Amino acid sequence: RKSPVMDSFVRQRIAATATVGRGTFRFWLVLCLAACVAVAARYLGTLNLGRVRLQDEPLHALLLRLGTTVAALALAGQLLFAERLKCKPVALPADPTVTLREDNGVSCLAPVHIGRAKTAEPLILEGTSRAFTNASNPRGLSFMPATPEPEASVDDRGAASDADAPSDPKLIVLEAEAACTRNQAEAAGGAAPPAKRALKQYTLAEVATHCHRDDAWVIIDERVYDVTRFIDKHPGGVGPMVNLAGKDCTDVFANYHAARIYRTMLPAFLIGEMAPGEIVVWPHVADFRRIRQELLRRGLFETDMGFYRKMLAWHALLWLGGLYLSLGLQSCTAHMLGASLIGIFWQQLAGIGHDLGHSGVTHNFYKDHLIGSLLSCMMGLSVGWWKSDHNTHHVVCNAIEHDPNIQLMPVLSITPKCFRKARFWDSYHKKWVGMDDVAHLLVSYQHLFFYPLMALARWNLYVQGLIYLITKPDCTHYRRTELAGICLYFAWVFAVALSMPSWAQAVVWIFVSHGVAGILHVQIVLSHWSMHSYEGRAYTDADDEWYITTMRTTMNVKTPPLLDFMHIGLQFQVEHHLFPRLPRHNLRIAREMVKEVVQKHFPAGSPECKRLFPLGVAYHEPGFFEGNLEMWRVLQDAAYAARSAKKGEHGFWECALWEGMNCAG
Repeated sequence: RKSPVMDSFVRQRIAATATVGRGTFRFWLVLCLAACVAVAARYLGTLNLGRVRLQDEPLHALLLRLGTTVAALALAGQLLFAERLKCKPVALPADPTVTLREDNGVSCLAPVHIGRAKTAEPLILEGTSRAFTNASNPRGLSFMPATPEPEASVDDRGAASDADAPSDPKLIVLEAEAACTRNQAEAAGGAAPPAKRALKQYTLAEVATHCHRDDAWVIIDERVYDVTRFIDKHPGGVGPMVNLAGKDCTDVFANYHAARIYRTMLPAFLIGEMAPGEIVVWPHVADFRRIRQELLRRGLFETDMGFYRKMLAWHALLWLGGLYLSLGLQSCTAHMLGASLIGIFWQQLAGIGHDLGHSGVTHNFYKDHLIGSLLSCMMGLSVGWWKSDHNTHHVVCNAIEHDPNIQLMPVLSITPKCFRKARFWDSYHKKWVGMDDVAHLLVSYQHLFFYPLMALARWNLYVQGLIYLITKPDCTHYRRTELAGICLYFAWVFAVALSMPSWAQAVVWIFVSHGVAGILHVQIVLSHWSMHSYEGRAYTDADDEWYITTMRTTMNVKTPPLLDFMHIGLQFQVEHHLFPRLPRHNLRIAREMVKEVVQKHFPAGSPECKRLFPLGVAYHEPGFFEGNLEMWRVLQDAAYAARSAKKGEHGFWECALWEGMNCAG
């Protein structure tokens, strides 16, 4: 049982040992680096990998060796001396008509549309009704500011004291801009503002009928927007908008878009507002929104560029080291070690591409996209294709008919739901998906060849990216840049492979490098395939709203902090799906907040938790090997279900032509 006295004591001890802990960390880091260098030198000498005199070393090998050394020194210097970015927390705005949002990674104040949301708990008014101030904490969340808030009436809330004012000059300016409308109304001594045309009111049922590509409405902050004409221009792809059409996407929109989009783009699509009492903000939704506000208050959406400087040195070390072992030495062992380093380089670089794809580095869509497109010459993948595919996956995670990440028939099926019917319409790839004799055979044994298949999975990404760039099925950017980058990628990869002394080594080099990179594909699917999957569309009621659906379809991978870099952020998929623009290096902080909110509302073993979450726990976080075992068992269960199917069952072998020939029915 927690004790306030003990909790205070622990805080004091942590504060007292913070400086000592940093020094100890540096000492052990230096010791580990020295040990690694000594072991590597001894190992290289034992294998006769480096027995080359300087005057006999080719120029390209010398340059690669020097580049590798410089990258290693740069990485060591960053690890030893670089300080983590420290953001100064800002004060939550006392004005209930203003909230915190993120723009270019910087927390800023923005006006909020005041709605009339009712609540599932009459005694705790939540959400856009703004019955509480921004700093309200009705359920005592520990991560919220500890400063007690004064009990103020609704009439008094507009008058914020100097102590409540934000300390950042930028926030002061933005707060003044956000309050501009109120000031104009009061400029004439309290005179009423000019009359405006009243917005038409709609019900949820009315909005839900506009759920198609050629007729798409969405609800954001209790206002209704007709976004039909913008769907094909949406930078994030068509899939997310079509799958959210006709629904309340307030939280999805807030977590995927910068603050300026509310001001510069949304007004052009406004057609009405929700009728009183239509929108319900459940207590758990309000607390998840408090997590976002606290992340913004602490400035955690701001990217620590020191982190990416370390990543730059680390990736340079892997790439140059891999090339040096592959091109600068003659031993077959050295060549295979070089291929392994190149594979690790591709796996790690995918994490950078993932961050850029979510505008999580500079937080500028076009700048991050351009950097990612330029990196196609190093990783061979199309960021444009990835954004279209991955953004759709985020919005409809584990939806049988809509999530492209689980539409893998006829090779794989993560659940018998995929072949429960004769066929289903794949809304992303725009095709009918069904089971035949080939699919029956492959799916029946998928658990046996899954891991070998992952060693070859990168080739599928090459093909998907090229098909996307050539056919242009969705809105994409920097298409020519990516095509040129992919051509350059294959040029240097095959040039390195063909430099091997024999064809056998060249082929093995290709397979080893791609096989090692295959760990990435296991990491990608690990966080979803063993979780809940569903048919149809989500976000229809309290049981499958945005946050609950994310928790049901996504899990984390329990990882020691020192190994976070190996998992490239994919170990925090729950937090990443909830807050995709949050920089990777701050996901561990968000994890503690999310776990607390989940424990408050859905404690493990509670009837509500068992009802909503198939695993009986709302926050699932197994270790890497335990998670792989769970995923393998899910594939095995689906394989056994397919294997036991008989003709005409589970969608196998169903054919309209065959039924017609036999006069079936």
